[in-house]
Amino acid sequence: MATAAGADPRPAAAQVMAAAPGNPAVTGFVTRSGQDLMLNGAPYRFTGLNIYNANSVNNYWYTMGVGPALDEALTAMGPGKNVFRAWFGQWLANPTGKGLDYSVFDHTLAVARAHGYRVIVTFADQDGTWDDGIRKTLDSGWYQQGYRTTVSTVASSWGARNGLTYRDYVRSVVERYRDDPTVLMWQLVNEAEATRSDGSCPSATDDAAAVAIRGFADDMSRMIKSVDVNHLVSLGTIGTGQCGTSGPRYQNVHSPAGIDLLEMHDYVAGQSLIGDQWNGMKLRLDQARALNKPIFVGELGVDPQEVGGVDARARVVGTKLRDQFNAGVVGVVAWEWRNAGRSGGDRFIIGPGDPVLDSLDLSRYFGVPSPGSGRWTTTGSARIDGEQIRLTTADQTNAAGAAFYPVPLNSDSIQVTFDLEIGGGGGADGLTLALIDPAGPAGRRLVGASGGGLGWSGLGGYAVAFDTFRNGADPSSSFVGLANGRRPDQADQLIWSAHSGPLPTLRGGTHRVQVRVTKGKLTVELDGKQTLASSVALPPTVLIGFTAGTGGLTDRHTVSGVSVAARPAG
Repeated sequence: MATAAGADPRPAAAQVMAAAPGNPAVTGFVTRSGQDLMLNGAPYRFTGLNIYNANSVNNYWYTMGVGPALDEALTAMGPGKNVFRAWFGQWLANPTGKGLDYSVFDHTLAVARAHGYRVIVTFADQDGTWDDGIRKTLDSGWYQQGYRTTVSTVASSWGARNGLTYRDYVRSVVERYRDDPTVLMWQLVNEAEATRSDGSCPSATDDAAAVAIRGFADDMSRMIKSVDVNHLVSLGTIGTGQCGTSGPRYQNVHSPAGIDLLEMHDYVAGQSLIGDQWNGMKLRLDQARALNKPIFVGELGVDPQEVGGVDARARVVGTKLRDQFNAGVVGVVAWEWRNAGRSGGDRFIIGPGDPVLDSLDLSRYFGVPSPGSGRWTTTGSARIDGEQIRLTTADQTNAAGAAFYPVPLNSDSIQVTFDLEIGGGGGADGLTLALIDPAGPAGRRLVGASGGGLGWSGLGGYAVAFDTFRNGADPSSSFVGLANGRRPDQADQLIWSAHSGPLPTLRGGTHRVQVRVTKGKLTVELDGKQTLASSVALPPTVLIGFTAGTGGLTDRHTVSGVSVAARPAG
């Protein structure tokens, strides 16, 4: 959205600032592997906020580039976010009007690092608001050659004048911070497009703008990669049909090999996958797949007055993130942050205590891809068909099946939602959501005993069971139970640490289940009603999966609509 050099890139502030709780330390560089982002060998996803004035020093909204304001902001934003996006224009690197002074950028990156945040570094504004005063139209020639030949003569409101071309300035910044993993990516422009000077964009202009923007993206990304092998590069686009990036042109401008990610901006409250067939998010996702590159949402803004208040906005944003992440988006950055006690900004402002901050908590959405992703493993009688896990069939006696996501997840905060269906046979034995210790015996087979063992017995950890046959010490023939072991001499006899009372039959129809684990407490909701609550002593990390078993009697046990929110270990 358009908005109103020292020698050591790690200043003293970085050395004395205590690490903030919540996010892990910033180590390693985020890389691209096809459509995925990776960090230290594991998939990487991100959420956060636009703090566009992070580098302001009495010049562009309120000051954050020195003093405690940025530290206060990242503290107030709370857990579960790991990225912010900010303006790093040439004017902002000259806060006193006396020449480049990168201490402001040093400060921003040091504070981000202390909080475990990475930063999207955006170099220029389409309208020139905070970088050079140049409105970058097709007529201006900026995308064709001006970015590499012109030193802007326009002065900022605080007297800053640029001393370098855009291209030389970018090179200077990249060379300074190329070894700093706090930088998530270099973004060439905020909201790149190239209309005529009168704002119009007839077809011929659209085509010419696409050629100019693609050439710019190719040259700049090649230059950056020639001096920095560590960081990702983003062009920077709205993505909803702007001049030079409309329709198929969007894919073309993102096609240079040095451009790592595609970007969209989302200001449509009433849609999750915004837009139409010509310039909407579904098309952009298809184009990202065609290029085999990731796509992220660099600005997501919802006006609370448009949707009925801040609580309603939190729900809307939560739905958007769920749907966009499920569709393949790798990150979402909300617009825009404002510290407590400050004024200004626009109708999308987010501040301390806003309920939308919980909706931006990454642990609500990520950790586990869907079963249909091909990343789950099956054992025994289990099979995955599309997004459905079939653990047993109704014609398999004494069967046991299991499906696990084989990557350890932090156990401090877990939410698993799914639909279960049991039926079609004689009525045995049931299925589980299993939470097991990854540190089990090497080479173990991830499926347990059949029958009353429910495909879990012997795996250890805990099982949230949906039991449909009364074996031994089972409390009834239809209950939800929490198992934490088995009887030593009987693999099909589970030990229940907690269980519900008898329930209406779990067989027949579809039942919606939500299991939450928070700070050692586990709760189970069945069809919207809490049926179980218990303390659990989980190991620091767990493997999550589903199991089921049949005995002399059988049933078809299936799970679908699986959504797991948990933080990957590490």
